[in-house]
Amino acid sequence: MKRGTESKVKFKKLERALRLETWQVKGLLQSIWDFAVVNAPAGDIGRYSDDEIAIGIGYSGDIGPLLRAMVDTEWIDDHPAHRLIIHHWAEHCEESIHAQLARRRMLFADGSIPKLTKLQKGERQSTERALKKLADDQRQTAADSGSQKPPECAGGGIRHPTLTCALPKPAPKPLPKPARQVAGVFESLTEADLADNAKLTDWFDRASGRRKPVIENTDTNRLHVFAAAERAIEEGNEPVGLFAWIVAGEKWDYITQSQEDKARLRLAEVRRQRDGPEANGGVVGVKLKTVTTKPRDDF
Repeated sequence: MKRGTESKVKFKKLERALRLETWQVKGLLQSIWDFAVVNAPAGDIGRYSDDEIAIGIGYSGDIGPLLRAMVDTEWIDDHPAHRLIIHHWAEHCEESIHAQLARRRMLFADGSIPKLTKLQKGERQSTERALKKLADDQRQTAADSGSQKPPECAGGGIRHPTLTCALPKPAPKPLPKPARQVAGVFESLTEADLADNAKLTDWFDRASGRRKPVIENTDTNRLHVFAAAERAIEEGNEPVGLFAWIVAGEKWDYITQSQEDKARLRLAEVRRQRDGPEANGGVVGVKLKTVTTKPRDDF
């Protein structure tokens, strides 16, 4: 928590509303922010139910009145899509959160574009284009659905005057129809290749090493490709076609956190097999060395 936060008027309002001591409110706010960093880096804590938030911050009482007080004092905002979001999270969160969202090509829950200052120079341009396109698409979607009310649902979430109910945890984006077509550099891939670390690594190196690369050869894109493979494998229906659709269109927002975590484990295994069992001590999430290959088009 930044120094002086406890002197702000809205801090004092929250303190009065909850009838807590200053040190207790400090702990509450820091717990909410820590919960968001780990579980909802975009600031969309409303993806979790009230009970889940209470469990996450270690709160044993009825968290409903507490959350209502935080909304009323502008520490949390209600949101028609995400239910609850951290107020101005993009302005106050750590720089590492900006980098994490940028590499996943995600916006903050309020639509803010994450900063790109911690990204490598080679990946900033493509990431910036992707994020701006995503922001434009979201604004257009919001404009198109502006007259629609949030869907009604059942549940025991916070009841704020501007919300009809607690919205459910958002599901992954629906997959497009009709079936995706496999063409070009993707034709050589099989479903088995998507699950094979060595073959998928070889495909990425060749696809990024062409004179007209399908994807830029960066550590972030390597992670994206392996995560896309996990998404395709889990879907099971035309996995190669789905993989091609995600990678060719850079549709990384169709990838879940779980699939990205599995991809990190696979990449860590790739590094161990390449550099030996003691490479990096087996740490998951380290940056991989960039593999350079001569341009080629012999797919």
